[in-house]
Amino acid sequence: MPEDAPFDRLFSRFGAMFFSEPYPAFANLRRMLREGGRLDIAVWAPIDENPWQRCIMGIIKEHIDLPTPQPRAPGPFALGDQDYVIDLLQSAGFCGISFDAWTGEQRVGGPGSDPESAARFVLDGMHIGDLVRPSDAEVRDAIQRDLVALFGRNRDDDGVRMGAKAWLVSASA
Repeated sequence: MPEDAPFDRLFSRFGAMFFSEPYPAFANLRRMLREGGRLDIAVWAPIDENPWQRCIMGIIKEHIDLPTPQPRAPGPFALGDQDYVIDLLQSAGFCGISFDAWTGEQRVGGPGSDPESAARFVLDGMHIGDLVRPSDAEVRDAIQRDLVALFGRNRDDDGVRMGAKAWLVSASA
């Protein structure tokens, strides 16, 4: 790799999983790092380990048929498989790859959200809304109602919170 690469550190917080062509994208990131530089990315662990998303999708599936998720397709959980991430990074020329798990709570709708605003956020501000929007008003209303009930069970004084897990991935150039 060229010594005149412009960066000694690159990071992404929940963005790298949306690369439409991840192998060339990570190779390009590697070319941007000086020798010995570092890449740090945060990505969601598999959906099965993320109740905040799994429960939302479960509610939606009760009302509409959802497309079968395509493994590794660009999206929030594209980089949940550690073996795949290792292959992507090694293929790009990274080494010293490590994973640290973060487990905590995801604020749905942001700090101070209430069940209604969290449901609006999910349906209007996340990709999931694109799956629901084509449904008729009765179905959309039922999904909204069920989401509000879910979020009501997961609310405290600081807003709606649900369990979440992410990988904090580091690699060296």
